[in-house]
Amino acid sequence: MNGIHLEAYVLNKQIQAKEAVVALHCESGWPLEFRQNFVPQISERIHGRLEGWSCYREYGTWKFHVSKGMMSVCEVRVPFGASPDETMERIERQLRRLMTLSADIDDVIANCLHDEAEQENTSSLILTKEQVRKNDGLEDRPLWAVIDGYVTDCTEFAKFHPGGLGKILATDEKQTGWTGEEFGFSLTRGSNAHFPKTGRVFQEGMRKFDKLQSQVEVNFGKDDGGAITILGKLLL
Repeated sequence: MNGIHLEAYVLNKQIQAKEAVVALHCESGWPLEFRQNFVPQISERIHGRLEGWSCYREYGTWKFHVSKGMMSVCEVRVPFGASPDETMERIERQLRRLMTLSADIDDVIANCLHDEAEQENTSSLILTKEQVRKNDGLEDRPLWAVIDGYVTDCTEFAKFHPGGLGKILATDEKQTGWTGEEFGFSLTRGSNAHFPKTGRVFQEGMRKFDKLQSQVEVNFGKDDGGAITILGKLLL
């Protein structure tokens, strides 16, 4: 069996110990990162109920358990009854208890998938210097430039900018930025902050990007070159 599932088994080892195992497993059907997120979340969610179930000693004591190579969220070792029928009744009762966790399991799965999606979305908003260099506006490639640490798409903006493509490409050079380092260009600090309206508009765009954590269009107006798009932040 694989993935997230309920399981009951009796192997030779269990026969010798006169006990059956009933467990909730989270195995390799899911990626390791997901399992490492799912197991602690579901364990915290169901902890109280497992304590309650363990009051019935004749049915075994529930325990949380994680072993190398397999992630068993929780399991109980059910003592054999006086007869095969009694043993089956004990196993079935513990399985039915596990089945009551189905809504919690579904909810935690959804939370974990949401966390993964958010993480993926956030990571896509962190861009590298190499990515910026590749998008140089030449041969029909987009034109990216770094402004105040934010990576922007200036492809359309360059068509209307008085300095043209060359001027915008120069924003990523050492001598252009206020920091004196590559990709140090700023609209709000240093020698290029002499257009206060442009700086204010870009600052508003930065705040909006930080709040929404998604791409944001910054419109400077037709007379000031039009719009650029904040794509993400530069990985330093």
